[in-house]
Amino acid sequence: MAVLIGCAPQQFVTLDDVLGGAEYRGITNPRENTDEVCDGIDDCIEGWESDGATYLRFTSIDAASTFADSLDDDVFQSNFIVIEWDDSVGATQRKWVEDVFLGAHQSD
Repeated sequence: MAVLIGCAPQQFVTLDDVLGGAEYRGITNPRENTDEVCDGIDDCIEGWESDGATYLRFTSIDAASTFADSLDDDVFQSNFIVIEWDDSVGATQRKWVEDVFLGAHQSD
């Protein structure tokens, strides 16, 4: 998966590209829920949920950083995308998922 989406410039990689249509180790029950996830969050343009995490995509890296900085320690940012973790996801699963998103943003 990362090879295919790694070809796209990072600002065009969507959460649907990464999460849509399949489940990956560490990402279970992914579902698009932009209306609810992005409600009231400035510059949030796409939102997904899965068991144990919420995923948000922003219009800019700065907007993603501003949002990530406003959260507690259970957060990961990969350029335009922020992941909020809950306590049900262990360190190994988090690392695997974070690596998937880092691979999605390899290309500029």
